[in-house]
Amino acid sequence: MTKTEIQISEQTPKLSSMMQELDEAKANYLEAREELQSVSDQVQRNQRSLEAAQAEAVQLNQEWRKAAHESRLKASSQIRQMLDASIQAKGNADRLAMLVEEGPELLKATKEQTVQARGRYLQILRRVREPVLKAKSESALSPLKEIEALPAFFSEVNGYLRSLYNTHLVEQEAFFSFRRNTSVMEDEQDLKKHAMNLTIRLGLVPMLQELGLNLEADIPEDLELLPPLPIEDRTMHG
Repeated sequence: MTKTEIQISEQTPKLSSMMQELDEAKANYLEAREELQSVSDQVQRNQRSLEAAQAEAVQLNQEWRKAAHESRLKASSQIRQMLDASIQAKGNADRLAMLVEEGPELLKATKEQTVQARGRYLQILRRVREPVLKAKSESALSPLKEIEALPAFFSEVNGYLRSLYNTHLVEQEAFFSFRRNTSVMEDEQDLKKHAMNLTIRLGLVPMLQELGLNLEADIPEDLELLPPLPIEDRTMHG
């Protein structure tokens, strides 16, 4: 069980079940793309083998013909050996050609399986990640609520942020009052929303950054999006 799973399992069975579902979808996707890579590698190996076999067959065919002409078509043991080698090389090339012909169809089918596996993995990841991270953050916040100085701290912060919010309301009002094709109520709602966003971005976020907030922090590895392999089609990227 991963670190995230342990933390989540201590909170709610529902979130633990969500993480289990994600792990299963992730494992299925990893298995599917491993199979895709294996099939792709084999297809390439078969193609290289075919090219080498065809080149050998052409060379041996030219050699026995040249030797036969030089011997005035006498079926000597040497000529027969060269004929046998040429026939064997051509047969080997023909068999490899049959394998190569099956490659595109199998590769396409394997890619489709990988598309489906990745699609399900992405669907579950998008559904699970935010609730899980929210639950983790709420769990981490619980001990802070027990700190006696916290209410006084937020009382002071609230006053500052409210003042900043009011300032943004005044400064931004002109941009919203002169808009066209909007009602007064819509203008007021959008103004308040914009002022709130500015207050959070320019007031609250810098404070939290001083306390260690890092908006560019990495997402936990087991909740991070797996990048697609180069072999995967662009249409599979998420």
